[in-house]
Amino acid sequence: MPMLDVERLTAMFDHFDREVFRLENLDSYNTEHEAEQVRRYLAGEPYRVPGDMGWNEQMAAQVRAGKKWGKVHVLRDPTSPYFRYACEWAWPTSTQYGQRIRILDLSARPASDRLTGTDFWMIDDTVVVMHYDQHQRFVGAHLAGPDESSRLRRDRATAEQQSVPYEQWWQAHPEHWRSSWLRS
Repeated sequence: MPMLDVERLTAMFDHFDREVFRLENLDSYNTEHEAEQVRRYLAGEPYRVPGDMGWNEQMAAQVRAGKKWGKVHVLRDPTSPYFRYACEWAWPTSTQYGQRIRILDLSARPASDRLTGTDFWMIDDTVVVMHYDQHQRFVGAHLAGPDESSRLRRDRATAEQQSVPYEQWWQAHPEHWRSSWLRS
């Protein structure tokens, strides 16, 4: 199966008609473009607007044009530092630009046997499976075939049905806020 590199994957976000959806199953993601923000967050430094907001601006323009952006993050406790950063710094910005983000919290219940644990994007009708190394760095992606696509569509349906809006989850869990753990 041919692998898509980051450039080929990124180009897919320029040419979709209806919807982009993401299912995140990793506890953290190690991306070069977020590294400084994550470091600042964990060090207790103040928030600074990232220098490149191109991704968010592209998403906002597509949302204004009637297209949808959404994601569900599957949470398995304990929360990772990256997850807390995303909740407190990254996702508030993404939601302001039009992305709908939800949390499927499996920390208090057994993992659904209906979820494969696969990270993927759905770009209109195309399912793109993400691949990461042992350090949560993106190494490539592949286009899912029909059987894999069917399984991942079921994962999406389950995740969306069982999840809650991220803002609701975050407000209900102040123990994860930086102001709570930074003092300790």
